[in-house]
Amino acid sequence: MPRFDELSQAEQEERLERLARKALVAYRLEGARIRRMRASRNAVYEVCDELNGRYVLRISSPSCDGDNLTREILWLSALRRETSLAVPEPILGHTGELRQHVAMRGVPGFRWCTLYQWVGGEPHRGAWTEAHLALAGAFLAALHRHATSFCWPPEVDPRRLDAAAVEALVEAPILRRACAGEELEILRAFGVCVRRAVADADERGDMSGVIHSELGRGHFLFDREKVGAVGFEDCRWGPFLYDLSGVWDELRGVDGAEELRCSLLHGYASVRPLPQDAERLLAVFSGFRALLRLVRAAQRAELDLSVGRRLGKDPQVRAALTGVLQRAHGCGGGPVGATGVVG
Repeated sequence: MPRFDELSQAEQEERLERLARKALVAYRLEGARIRRMRASRNAVYEVCDELNGRYVLRISSPSCDGDNLTREILWLSALRRETSLAVPEPILGHTGELRQHVAMRGVPGFRWCTLYQWVGGEPHRGAWTEAHLALAGAFLAALHRHATSFCWPPEVDPRRLDAAAVEALVEAPILRRACAGEELEILRAFGVCVRRAVADADERGDMSGVIHSELGRGHFLFDREKVGAVGFEDCRWGPFLYDLSGVWDELRGVDGAEELRCSLLHGYASVRPLPQDAERLLAVFSGFRALLRLVRAAQRAELDLSVGRRLGKDPQVRAALTGVLQRAHGCGGGPVGATGVVG
């Protein structure tokens, strides 16, 4: 039998669909209609059952950490119990389990499978509007308001976006292979700025907690004057403004960016106060997101054997590096401005 990664796309999808149907047995939904949804690192299916309604089944990638799923499920369950926010509700299997470890002949390894109640609404596919951004800002503020009082149980070790995580990324070996010496010094100086911003959020007490961490255009769902969100699998402990920086960064360079960003901040502030230096910190965290994109671009490029020792000349790597350096200079991350962050 050929290896899974040697199969055609259609053959892979056929096997994953059989795995999805096997997973649905645990929810007594084996007769439901299923449809593969957007492409991602996970296999995601819309599940429609005439009697029980509409759900989303996620078959996590082989690299998925079961502990990540536990964190996600516990937070989403608390959000559904304690708020009116439109987020996915984890569904219990008929044996009482919130996650299933499923295997299928022809699909390598075991896959974590989870079922969630469907969240209504659609992604906003056009240009951002002030109205949409005000809704997004208010949603994030409500999410963070809940997060200030939420903690995972002691036995659940949270992933953290802290000073140690920032330093580990800045000192990642792949950056030394992708960047020249002067570029590395700029990135390291910028790393100092990010570590200070993270530490500052922790010291303020009410500016850190559980965050979505990847919330952007593709994760918001709008239904007229209502907004919800999906994609919580990368949740962790970190600065609240890091969450806000995802949307903030998407507005970089677009027409009317200043007005749009004001709408985002006003929407947030209508629910929860922002610190006076919010824009300064958002610029720093926006730069850190660009650094993450650089690392991912370098990792993808390094998988291409044709790049070889020319990793630092790969076009996508260079483009990502340029984005980081621009943000680093704007935040005081250059060699001269490394002593602080400017607005």
